[in-house]
Amino acid sequence: LHKFQEALADFQHAYTLNSNSTTLREKIALTYLALEQFEKALEGFEAILRDDPNSHVNLLNKATALSPLKRYNEAINELERAISIKPDYAMAFNNLGLAYQAKSHYKMALENFNKSLALDPELMDPKSNRALLLLLLGHFEEAWEDYESRLKFTNRNFPMKDANHSLPIWRGESGKKILVWQEQGIGDE
Repeated sequence: LHKFQEALADFQHAYTLNSNSTTLREKIALTYLALEQFEKALEGFEAILRDDPNSHVNLLNKATALSPLKRYNEAINELERAISIKPDYAMAFNNLGLAYQAKSHYKMALENFNKSLALDPELMDPKSNRALLLLLLGHFEEAWEDYESRLKFTNRNFPMKDANHSLPIWRGESGKKILVWQEQGIGDE
């Protein structure tokens, strides 16, 4: 319901009743992430990792908290640790690609998006991220193939995703009337 403050209060109260629960600690840290309180989220994930340094999920979560703080090298280190523990961790490769892209290391970013997709071809996040990177690099023909995956992206809400209409999506055919659908900001329009 996106009522993160209420969720945080409930998780914290539950934690006072069961301070041995790693799940509650994770929920609290993840809620801080959702609230964009990245330092508090980072503290939470670091505390969890002190008790379980091989938690590949919480290494990814820690990296997720580090990236908005522009601590990309640390995020990369945590993601590489997660991958060393779980070599088939597709989302870690995706997030590693994002960290490299933030550092303008586009070749490394593309390699990691591709590794993520090789591990899980159905994962929309790396496909969408790869498309945006290819657009940035001017590889338009290749980028458009993946760009439609943004409609299935797990971390974004695009209006077309929920559009209630029976119109088919235009596939580039000539001689057709088309409806231009606003899905992003005024600058993109």
